[in-house]
Amino acid sequence: MLTYTVRRVFGTVPVLLLITLLVFGLLQLAPGDPADILLPEEATHEDIAEARARWGLDRPFHEQYLNFLVSAAQGDFGVADAQPDRKITALGRHQSSSWSVSCGDRQMKKLSNS
Repeated sequence: MLTYTVRRVFGTVPVLLLITLLVFGLLQLAPGDPADILLPEEATHEDIAEARARWGLDRPFHEQYLNFLVSAAQGDFGVADAQPDRKITALGRHQSSSWSVSCGDRQMKKLSNS
């Protein structure tokens, strides 16, 4: 049983890499420049170029993807747009409500089956 579990866990690694590569690639193909979208309309070309360099958007695809993988492995998913804190903190803050909704749904299914 242990070898089966270990094989299954290690088998998920290529699947996760493929999914992240696919999603990351699709985001790269999306129209528009993130720096143009996120900066105000008054931003100059120099402001946009500085933001692209700061966010790593001026690097090749493989460097951006590798940087994303390293950051994700360290639990760094960036800064939330609406809040000044890290995205992982925002996810953790809302996780309890997700669990309560999920548990409530299970309780309702148990009641309806009774």
